[in-house]
Amino acid sequence: MSELKSTYTTNGEVTTDSTGVANAKIEEADYGKYYFVEETKTESSFATAPFMLEVPSYISGKGYATTMNVYPKNKVTTPTPGKDVSVLGNNDSSANIGDQVKWYLKGTIPADIDTYKTYEFSDTLDKALTYDKSFTPVVKVGKSTTLVAGTDYTVTEPTSDSNVFKVALTSSGMKKAYEVYQTAGKSASASEIADISENTDSNPFIEVEFATTINENAVMGKQIDNKVTLNFHNDGNVSGNPESDTTEVHTGGIRFIKKDAVNGNVLSGAVFELYEADGTTPVKWTQAMIDANGSTGFQDQAVGNAVKLVSKEDGTFEIKGLKYGSDGEKNASAKTKYVLKETKAPEGYNLPDKATTDVTVSATSYYTDPTATSLTAASPVEILNNKTPNLPLTGGIGAMIFALAGLAVAGFAFYEIKKRRQA
Repeated sequence: MSELKSTYTTNGEVTTDSTGVANAKIEEADYGKYYFVEETKTESSFATAPFMLEVPSYISGKGYATTMNVYPKNKVTTPTPGKDVSVLGNNDSSANIGDQVKWYLKGTIPADIDTYKTYEFSDTLDKALTYDKSFTPVVKVGKSTTLVAGTDYTVTEPTSDSNVFKVALTSSGMKKAYEVYQTAGKSASASEIADISENTDSNPFIEVEFATTINENAVMGKQIDNKVTLNFHNDGNVSGNPESDTTEVHTGGIRFIKKDAVNGNVLSGAVFELYEADGTTPVKWTQAMIDANGSTGFQDQAVGNAVKLVSKEDGTFEIKGLKYGSDGEKNASAKTKYVLKETKAPEGYNLPDKATTDVTVSATSYYTDPTATSLTAASPVEILNNKTPNLPLTGGIGAMIFALAGLAVAGFAFYEIKKRRQA
């Protein structure tokens, strides 16, 4: 029930009934200006703004009204969250396993945030993401106001038992957000918060930046989805926990097999180096990549070293945890070229005439369907080699035949010289 009190009515107050209507009869002797202030709010709304009413009121062209209907409204304003990855305004990204991935939590600013009891971001990280403690979270309101950790907000970091990241504004932080709102006269709206790409002082929102890395739990080619929940409780006793739009990050892999170019037999012992698309920048190991790939099928494997792959007894070799696609590119269509360079051929084989092979990493280059319950390996890229030819001069019976032929020629020449001298 909502109660409207007026300073000048006979008994000083009017009260709404079950339909929200309140009636007041003002005698002619009491005509004048009345200032109404809502003192008792409903549990699901904020108090309406105070308003002034003059009795009787003059209506242009109609004269003074003897009956007036006033419709004060209780306006409920609650915050709406958004979430981005890599940069503000972006929902799709990719990274190598172990590389840093930045996330942006966003929330609109309610007009009465200074009276809020709770304003908290809660982000449950996917098991394929590891919270990056090396990056200190940054909390901003608009472009120019950076909040102070411990004073304006608190941070709850993920633990081994709970992979939840939380940032909760304190009363100090909410008051600063209110001041930014008052200066701007507005906040970024609920309809634009999901995709807004710039936090300005003229159209501000609350922004939290933090970082993670992709870990060995990632499924190659499967997008790692994440949302944030905004828990709030306002002075009107209204609470909620709306979720943001979905953002995703992905990482991929690729499989190979080494074969004889003629008979298709698998070959072991071939060594390859992996480069970025430019063919000169080597892909290097991170600890997370080592954890994801294991130690079999690699050479000189250590953090910071260039990735070198070795074909195994069955001819296969592979690499997991590679970035593919660009920011903003949907996982299904994202792809990136890498360069594979053979540096050592299998024993008894030559290096290919073209030592480098362009290969493409995509959502389906490691698994045919990375979203399936039962994963099926994608067909490997074939890398072919030809045998080293057996040249006669390298030894064996062929060399003996040539030696005997040489002796025969030398003997014949000696016979001809001796014959001429006797003539």
